Amino acid sequence: MMEGDRARGAGTWIVLPTYDEADNVGPITAAILLALPPEEARAVIAENMKRVQKSGEVRVKAVERMLRRSESHGYGVHLSDIVPRVNTYGVPIRDARGAPFASISIAGASEEFPHSRAPELLAVLGEAANGITGDAGALLESQP
Repeated sequence: MMEGDRARGAGTWIVLPTYDEADNVGPITAAILLALPPEEARAVIAENMKRVQKSGEVRVKAVERMLRRSESHGYGVHLSDIVPRVNTYGVPIRDARGAPFASISIAGASEEFPHSRAPELLAVLGEAANGITGDAGALLESQP
C-alpha cells in the first residue's frame, strides 16, 4: 500500500506507514499487521508484496525474512534485513477496543540496538504505546 493508503482494521481505518513509495513492508507495518486478524493481515501483505516485487528478488527475500521473524517474535523486528546495519523494533498502538490504529518504533545502529536488547526496547515502546492509546484512543472514539 502506498503512503496514505488505508487498510480496514477491526472497525477503524489505519494508515500504513512506509519506508518509501516503492515498497512499504517493514517492522512498523509488521507491528500493525501482527495485531490484525490473520486473514486481513494476509490480504494487506499480499497487496504490499506486489509493490515489493518491483524492487527485485533480493528485496522480496529480505522483506519475507523480516515478516517471518516479526511473526515468530510477536512484534515488528528488522535486524538489518532491509536496511544494512540498522535494527528496528515496533509495537502496535491500539484504540480503546484493542484494534490497532498505528504503531511506534525505535531504530538505530545494529551495534547500539542488538536483538539482545529487545526486551528492554520493547518495554519502553510498550509503555509509550499504552500512553498514546490512552490519549489518542479517546480522540479516535470521538471521530465519526
